This record gives sequence, C-alpha cells and structure tokens, in this order.
Amino acid sequence: MVNHRTPHKGNIELFLDPTNHESVCKPHHDGVIQSEERTGIVSPIIGADGWPDDPKHPSNRSMT
Repeated sequence: MVNHRTPHKGNIELFLDPTNHESVCKPHHDGVIQSEERTGIVSPIIGADGWPDDPKHPSNRSMT
C-alpha cells in the first residue's frame, strides 16, 4: 500500500506528492500507522526509566 509520510488530510498536493509516498504492507498501514495518526501517539518507545518516551502517551498525561 502507499502510505503518506505526512498525512494529507485532504490536501491534494500532499496527496499526490511522490516524495510523501512510501510503500508499506497492508497490515502495517491499517494497524500501526493509522493508529498513530488517530491517537497522535507514536510507537511506544520505552525510556530508561521504564515509562513511554512519547509525551502524548496516556501514561505521561497529567492526572490533574
């Protein structure tokens, strides 16, 4: 499948720009990539402290 490195969100120029395209398998595109776009959370990379590095991860959100 063709994945858009930068989500086009309806921008036709970005949609058609070949430098914004990458080839990925369907399971990866429909799973991990779309989940990251939907949630804004990048693949969970765990830091030395044992917590996810991504500040958008729910574990790093303030509980106030």
